[in-house]
Amino acid sequence: MPDTTSSGHAWAERRKYPRHPINIPVRCQFDPLAPEDETEESLSENLGIGGMAIRADQPLEQDRRILVMLYLPANLLRKPGAEASDETEDEFISIVVASRVAWCAPFVDGKFTIGIEFIHLEPDDQECFQAFLREYQLMGTVGKEPGPAPQP
Repeated sequence: MPDTTSSGHAWAERRKYPRHPINIPVRCQFDPLAPEDETEESLSENLGIGGMAIRADQPLEQDRRILVMLYLPANLLRKPGAEASDETEDEFISIVVASRVAWCAPFVDGKFTIGIEFIHLEPDDQECFQAFLREYQLMGTVGKEPGPAPQP
């Protein structure tokens, strides 16, 4: 029987990188040319260095390119004793990830679960994201929701 523990789906066994049940606020821009207000906010269902799953109100076709903004809790990324900068006063550090829809499946509540593969992170964002994943796991906060996404 296939391993479905990290996402609840059989395709989890084909992943290059593990996923963790981390819930952070995300904002997806389905059309990179559309205005910023044409986005969907959600929480990640699971998250890893190679991608994530979210719930969405609308289905998305496989291989569609999207932009994803991840809101990482700043308190996990600040050095001890460091003052909050202007960027982290809102409690989140945001990074933008060029992504693609790997799969989409209907969910029981009429929404859709969407598997997202990360295609490109800038090197500084990659380093920040990896540090976040390490710290999040070390602090034992996996699966706890950090709160709502900041307002644009």
